[in-house]
Amino acid sequence: MLKLSHIIYLFIILAVTSCKNDKSKQSSTSSQVSDTSLVDNSNTEGIKKKIIDEDSISFYYWKSSANYSIIVDSVFKNHNIKNIYLHYFDVDVNKRGEVFPKYVIDGIDEQFFYFGRITPVVFITNRAIKNVGDIDTLAEKIHKLTDQISYYYFYDKFKKIQVDCDWNQSTKEKYFKLLNILNNYYRVSATIRLHQIKYKDRTGVPPVEEGVIMVYNVGDLKNMNKNSILQSNIVAQYVNEKTTYPLPLKMALPLFSQIVIKNNDDQYRLASYNGYENIEKDKTHFNKINNSLYKVKKDTLFKGFYLSPGYQIKIEKLQEKDVIESYKIVKSSKMNIPDVIFYHLDDNVISNINLNSIIKDISK
Repeated sequence: MLKLSHIIYLFIILAVTSCKNDKSKQSSTSSQVSDTSLVDNSNTEGIKKKIIDEDSISFYYWKSSANYSIIVDSVFKNHNIKNIYLHYFDVDVNKRGEVFPKYVIDGIDEQFFYFGRITPVVFITNRAIKNVGDIDTLAEKIHKLTDQISYYYFYDKFKKIQVDCDWNQSTKEKYFKLLNILNNYYRVSATIRLHQIKYKDRTGVPPVEEGVIMVYNVGDLKNMNKNSILQSNIVAQYVNEKTTYPLPLKMALPLFSQIVIKNNDDQYRLASYNGYENIEKDKTHFNKINNSLYKVKKDTLFKGFYLSPGYQIKIEKLQEKDVIESYKIVKSSKMNIPDVIFYHLDDNVISNINLNSIIKDISK
């Protein structure tokens, strides 16, 4: 049987030069599945819906392994989830400037095989697009690795793929060429940021069947006094009732909260939100500045990070009202957006929000 480490090896170089992969990921083994109902044979073109229903709700799954937990099972069954956007791998640049695959998924629980449809997602950094020497080779490598992962875990390939990249004017030409080549293999959807909606004449419209408007990470991560995940007033700066876009869209909404760590050299790291309450309780190491900002006053370890005096910790808790208000702002536009994808399906994320309430509110 083909090992996932062999799959990664086939992709190992996307640049003109070559290098050796010294740390191949090891895969978890799965029981053989003969069911091929996950292969997407549906027609996504539909009539614009005024009100969303639960059949129009999907989730991203964005972890190193896809684990089918009790919470995941509950979400699937309670909300009749039929579609999962499953992160397969990133494409980034290594220390030698070579375009390289990272964070390749290394395990998928077999229960995922029996629920709805899977759409593979590939995240590509903008610097990877800038550095790649041959777009045709990059497209071929992405195609091969995507299909090899699908065959390894699902014993078939999928007809759809989503490409996630925050392109700009300098990378637009190369990125759009990449998408055009991938169109030969898949029905392609592409993520689209708010600034790419508002300034579409500058950034261009990706040559794909469908877009996904990303309604999160809209603020400035470096502003230690503001929540960077989502603020409805920022969304309103990019989208209004007259906003249009020449592609059918889905809307990606956040469910996650997070912690931002700023060191004394103005460098920023992200940490998971789970366990944030320990900061407020620990008055020996942290000084509370306000409800969301703390300053380190004594050396300590936190979530694997070594913190020194002067470091700042920002607690970014997602506000459900911002999710609902942002959804309504985008939905009130003239864009064709019948469906929602939540980011993302994770036990801790789901445990920290009221998913039922959010789905009920956006379904009104």
